[in-house]
Amino acid sequence: MRIYEYVKMRRYRYVSIIVILIVFMYGLSIHRVIPMYDNTYVREDTPHLSVTFEWETIIDKHIIGQECVVDESRNLYVVGNILNSSENTYDVMVMKFNSSGNVIWNVTWGGVLDDYAYAIDINTTSSFLYVTGTTNSYGVNGSSDMFLLSYDFSGTLNKNVTWGGGKWDEAFAITSASNCIYIAGYSDSFSSSQDIVVIKYNSSFSLQWNKTYGTPESDIGYGITLNATSGNVILTGTTTSSGDKNALLMKLNSSNGNQIWNATWGGSSSDEGRSVVVLPSDEIVVLANTRSYGSGSTDIALVTFNSTIGLL
Repeated sequence: MRIYEYVKMRRYRYVSIIVILIVFMYGLSIHRVIPMYDNTYVREDTPHLSVTFEWETIIDKHIIGQECVVDESRNLYVVGNILNSSENTYDVMVMKFNSSGNVIWNVTWGGVLDDYAYAIDINTTSSFLYVTGTTNSYGVNGSSDMFLLSYDFSGTLNKNVTWGGGKWDEAFAITSASNCIYIAGYSDSFSSSQDIVVIKYNSSFSLQWNKTYGTPESDIGYGITLNATSGNVILTGTTTSSGDKNALLMKLNSSNGNQIWNATWGGSSSDEGRSVVVLPSDEIVVLANTRSYGSGSTDIALVTFNSTIGLL
C-alpha cells in the first residue's frame, strides 16, 4: 500500500470517529432523564406553575383533619375530629381560617361517645356550611348513625339531624345545591349486607328520600357531586361481587333517587372510587385507589367517563 493511501484511510477513520462523537454528544444534550420514583414524566418544554410558600398553621391539639372548603372571600373552613380529654373520645370539630391562615373561630359537636366528621360542603346561596359523618353518641340504642349539621359562617349551629337504624350507618360525603343536601355513605341497618345509601334533605332538613344500592356483599359510597347541567346526582364508591372489589360510578335521578345507570372499573385486585367531579364538558372524573394497576401496591388512578357512561 502506498503511503498517501494509508494516510488517506487514517484521515477518513479520524473523521468518522469525530462525527460519531458529535452525534453522541448531541444525543446527550437532548436526552431527558425520566424520574424513576413515581412513573411520572413532566415534559421540559411545557410551562410550569410557579408555586411560592405563603403561610402554614399547625394546630397541635390531638386533631385529625378530614376536609376543607373555601368561600368567595378566601376564608377556609376545616372539618375534622378532636380528642375530648374529659371523655377520652373524639368530637366533631369545625374551624374557620382567614386567607392568612389565622383562626377566626372553632366549634365542636358531640357527646359521651365517639363522633366523627368526614366531609363538609359550603352553600354560598344560603350562607351555610353542611357537615356530615358518624355519631355514636346520638345513634339508635348506641348504634352508629349518620348525622347532618348546619352552621352559619359565624360558627353558630343552625340545625342537626341524625339518620340510621340499630346497626352501623356512616356518611363519608356530602354535596348541596341551593335548596337541597345530599349525603352518601353506607348502611347496615336496612339491608342484609353493607349497602350504599344516599339521602336527600331539603334546606329545612326535611327528609325527601333515602335509597340503598348494592349487592349481597359490601358496597360503600365515598364521593358525591351534582351535574350542574342536568341536576342529576353522581356518586362513586366501591362495590363487591364474589369477593371482587371494583370502583363504582352511579348516576341518580335527583328527584327520587332512582338509578339511571352505573358503571364499574377495576381489575383482579381491590379498586375503589374515592371522589368524583363533573367537568364543564360533562365528562366525569373519578379519583380512585387501585391495587389492580400500577406498581403493585395501592396507587392513585384518575378515570374519566363521558356523561353517557362511556369510559374515555
